[in-house]
Amino acid sequence: MLPLVKAVIFDLDGTLIDTIHDLADSVNEVLKVRNFPQHAVESYKYKVGDGIRILLERALPETLLFDEDDMDQITHDFNLYYHTHWKNHTKPYPGITDMLLSLQKHKIPLAILSNKPQHFTDLCANYFFPENIFHLVFGARETYPKKPDPFSALLIAEELKVSPHEVIYVGDTSIDMNTAINAGMYPVGVSWGFRSQKELIDAGAQIILNFPEELLLMILKQE
Repeated sequence: MLPLVKAVIFDLDGTLIDTIHDLADSVNEVLKVRNFPQHAVESYKYKVGDGIRILLERALPETLLFDEDDMDQITHDFNLYYHTHWKNHTKPYPGITDMLLSLQKHKIPLAILSNKPQHFTDLCANYFFPENIFHLVFGARETYPKKPDPFSALLIAEELKVSPHEVIYVGDTSIDMNTAINAGMYPVGVSWGFRSQKELIDAGAQIILNFPEELLLMILKQE
């Protein structure tokens, strides 16, 4: 049963914005300069979600071994390239901005929780969305565990002064659904993102949204 919603936390990549092309291009550039095989853009939908380091590990040749120094350099090269190419193709999904503005109008606190590094999460949130629409923007931070650990989700709820069970968590992967469940929040999946509806349902999604405005209507029914 849908709780009385007092706040909404959103995943970023695959939920609010379509970043897959720029992520794929940036990883493929790192692979290309090393003469490693590159991957189709579509395949990256199943490589992303757990942070940049794991994305790169999944893209690198499985037959080769990379030590920490190697991975540090590869990650550095990715960050350098992505920093100047992160918005070549990236854009919000249709209807997302209108939905966020409507929720803001109805005084629903909004937050972002992403496994994308904090610097890039801030860049995307500030560039693609109206100023101050999000109360909190949490990306990956060295001192905090990544999703699906509930630490950051619970911290957001605490800072928003709401109980976890009053929060909807919206995302496009099993990682997001697991995060919501681990934090005691209401898991809502989106069909327009990087993963299948089956993955979301199997991971515990209570509702699958096909259009952003469905979230708004779902929440406004409670008023």
